Amino acid sequence: IGFWKMILVLFLIGLGIYIGLFLKKSGIIDQFINRK
Repeated sequence: IGFWKMILVLFLIGLGIYIGLFLKKSGIIDQFINRK
């Protein structure tokens, strides 16, 4: 169980980093911050 749990955690972390970099590259985060 722990093995699959570790894989799931690493996958979610990687997915979060990938989405974060994509949003940063597309400038959506900057627009959101400037809008505030």
